[in-house]
Amino acid sequence: MDRPASSRKRPRRTKGCCCPFILLASIAENTHSIRLGTAIITIPLESTLRLAEDAATLDLISRKRLEIGIGSGYDDRSFRTFGVSYENGREATTERLRTSSMP
Repeated sequence: MDRPASSRKRPRRTKGCCCPFILLASIAENTHSIRLGTAIITIPLESTLRLAEDAATLDLISRKRLEIGIGSGYDDRSFRTFGVSYENGREATTERLRTSSMP
């Protein structure tokens, strides 16, 4: 038997969404004209191919409404979590953008 909604545990709020493309795909499905933005995606912590594929798919689904923000990162804790060197973040971003089709 289901418990009443008021007694169910609520999910803990987080600062952001782990995969903005999933959230934005849902928004795209239910809207028609608003622009859809990712905020900043930290390029050195992402698979460039996966990022390009996800962005292209969402841009198609949303009928060209996607605005993607990219950066090289600012918090060394995130880099340590993924085992990536924070000191090389800017160079990694430049290299990944150079070798991909992203602007």
